[in-house]
Amino acid sequence: MDATWALVWHFDADGKVDRVLNLTGDQHQMDAFIWANFPLRPLPERLA
Repeated sequence: MDATWALVWHFDADGKVDRVLNLTGDQHQMDAFIWANFPLRPLPERLA
């Protein structure tokens, strides 16, 4: 899959990376890809 991403880096007081957010340029494209390739388990298994 070809997609554009934006990374938002957050640095702590010591200047070290403490978290990174990955934002897709096309959320609808990513949703379609995930739903097409990673089906949910049956409901009873998800609630267990």
